[in-house]
Amino acid sequence: MCGPAVTSGLTQSIDVFAVGADGKVRWRQYDAGWSSWQLLPGSETIVSDVDVTEVGLSTYEVYGVAASGKVVHSHWGNGNWQTVWEDFSAGEANVSPPLYGVAATLTGTAQASDVSSWLFATGANSALWSRDSLYGATNWSSWGTEQGNLSSAPDAVSRAAPPRPTSSSPRTGPTSRGPGSGRASRRSRTSRAGPPSPTARASPPGPTRAST
Repeated sequence: MCGPAVTSGLTQSIDVFAVGADGKVRWRQYDAGWSSWQLLPGSETIVSDVDVTEVGLSTYEVYGVAASGKVVHSHWGNGNWQTVWEDFSAGEANVSPPLYGVAATLTGTAQASDVSSWLFATGANSALWSRDSLYGATNWSSWGTEQGNLSSAPDAVSRAAPPRPTSSSPRTGPTSRGPGSGRASRRSRTSRAGPPSPTARASPPGPTRAST
């Protein structure tokens, strides 16, 4: 059985994503009452727990492992879901398939241009692997290893990041990141397929409410 993923982009709003017995992902939202379940588009069969990130009810990013063994991704923006799941394995053999599932988190502020996305997986070699998309960009790094010898799925939490650096204000941070220090700046980045960055909407995009 695959467990659910929960996120909250606004006060008193909760979004739940879960994999059904048929391997398809469904979505339910709480906003002054629970909606009915809504099926996400796409023919992929998901065989792992999913994880999800949300930026203030303007985007949702859902990640999981498909029956093919590849990390896959679906995106909500501009009022619609992607019609197909995107291959997010980026050609990295060590995460095709990843062991146990994936984990996602965001760093930054509520402003989309200051948000960075991070995705983690336990690779086939039992090491921790990650890839990232910094400061609201639509291009993602390649997968990079954080080493280790893991026997479970990863999980990730984050805290607010400092303001986005400018050309005259170099990025600051810890002097050492431990294993893999400096890795992110050396990774190649590829543009993410899918819808353009959405504009903020005035009301939640929740599924149709169940009748009472």
